Amino acid sequence: QLNLGNAYDHLGRYEEALDAYRSALRHADQYGDPDFAMQIRNNIGIPLKKLGRLDESEQVLRQVLKYATAKGYQKDMAAANDNLGDLYMIRGDFLRALELYHRAILQTAPGFRDESIEQNPDKEALKEAADKKRLLNFLNNKANAWKACYESTREPGYLQNALQCYRRADEVAGLMRQEHSEQSSKLFWRYTTRPVYEQAIEACYLLGDAEQAFFFME
Repeated sequence: QLNLGNAYDHLGRYEEALDAYRSALRHADQYGDPDFAMQIRNNIGIPLKKLGRLDESEQVLRQVLKYATAKGYQKDMAAANDNLGDLYMIRGDFLRALELYHRAILQTAPGFRDESIEQNPDKEALKEAADKKRLLNFLNNKANAWKACYESTREPGYLQNALQCYRRADEVAGLMRQEHSEQSSKLFWRYTTRPVYEQAIEACYLLGDAEQAFFFME
């Protein structure tokens, strides 16, 4: 049922995805598997968000975060914070989204401990991260949140912060290429990194920084 829910979500059939996830959740509860139930609840929050049922989505994601925090499950805490960040982006609360994306980064890069949202992991912390694909996604989301802050305020400093995140994301992409040569097909890298570079180039043009724009074009 979980895989069926994922398939429906991918197809944009969100009500059917919810039905499948809830069926899977009933089975997880019936067989006393709270860890699996937590993963399903995290999935439930996604189609709820896409359907605009934001309060319901937040409620279930908060349950996931509470359980994962109590268990010390960093990966699940990061996933919940990232999904909550997406939810606050929809609400237009970009600074709150930034805080949540930053927490997801903290929980994914164990060598990074700076609580300030203006800061990002250094190269060494990026290398130590076990799940670099997720870290790339979190950095990109954080950069996009900074960009959204700029678009609502026209404060150039927000774009500078966004570009710092995009640069870190570029470094993660480079590390991924080194570690996963078997996944180095053009299709894989286009799907994984193209959104990062497109958004970064747009931020450069908004800032009038042609030099950095060329960097992200290379």
